[in-house]
Amino acid sequence: MLKLYSTDNKKFLKTVHKSEAELNKFLCENWGIFFSQYTFIKSEFTLDGNVRGKGSSGRVDILAFNPKSNKFVIFELKKDFDKNIRNQVSDYKDFIEDNFARIYLLATQKYGAVMPKYEIVLEDSIEVVMIAQSFSINDIEKAKKSKNEITLIKYLWFEN
Repeated sequence: MLKLYSTDNKKFLKTVHKSEAELNKFLCENWGIFFSQYTFIKSEFTLDGNVRGKGSSGRVDILAFNPKSNKFVIFELKKDFDKNIRNQVSDYKDFIEDNFARIYLLATQKYGAVMPKYEIVLEDSIEVVMIAQSFSINDIEKAKKSKNEITLIKYLWFEN
C-alpha cells in the first residue's frame, strides 16, 4: 500500500475517503494543474436519449476536448473500483459518435467551448480518461491496446 509521509507533521498521512462528487469538484477547480492539455467543456454533461439502453439518458462526469488530436475526451470518475466503468464509457462514447453534431453544438454554443471548426474535429474517435482507485486487469489490458485512446489514472486521497 502506498504511504505518504508529511515532513511538516513528521508522520505518515492516513488515506481518507471522498465522494465521486468531491473528486469531480476538485478536478474541475484545479483543471489547469492536472489537465492543462485539454479544453474543459462541462462537468456533468448530460446526454439525452437512448444512452445506456432501455431508453435511459446518461451523464458524462467531465467532457473535454483535446486540441492536439482534435478529439472529444470523456472523463469517467469512480470513487473506488467499478467493474462496469468500461461498459459505461463505451455507451457514452457510442452515443457521442452517433450524435456528434448535437454534442459539438452544445459544447460550442451552449457551453462556450473554444474548438476548431466542425469539419476538423474527429467524430469517430473519442478519447477516454478513467479515474478510479483501482482497475480490473481487463481494463488495464484494454487501455494498453487502445493506441492511446484510453488513459487510466489511479488516485488516493490523503488527510490534510
